[in-house]
Amino acid sequence: MRDFAQFKDWCWNSWNEYHGIEAPWGSAEFKTLHTIWKRLPSDGLARQVWQTYLANHEPFFAGHDPKKLLNQLSRFTADAAQIAESPRRDKPTDRDRELVAKNLAARGLEIRKGFIVHKETPKSHQTG
Repeated sequence: MRDFAQFKDWCWNSWNEYHGIEAPWGSAEFKTLHTIWKRLPSDGLARQVWQTYLANHEPFFAGHDPKKLLNQLSRFTADAAQIAESPRRDKPTDRDRELVAKNLAARGLEIRKGFIVHKETPKSHQTG
């Protein structure tokens, strides 16, 4: 049985983890997430679409507003389905992990708890 509350919480938590702050969402954004969830046939696909959207770095989608996802839902659903159907289903190698970590580090990002997030500045490097 599908559960919107789990999807909503998962989106909220992943957005917060990715951006490093609490999402400034209100009832309008949660209604939008509900519409997105209802339009997709499974919770798994809904999560994959959200992850695909969150991983997008085009300037237009900066901030990852759920309303922009709804506006481009067909695009991100197709992208998510293509990723899911990719013929390469094997586990990443150590070399794959090394290259991903290096590319993310160059952008000030890292993988933490399965999400791509901004690196934290060590306290010894913080000003003020």
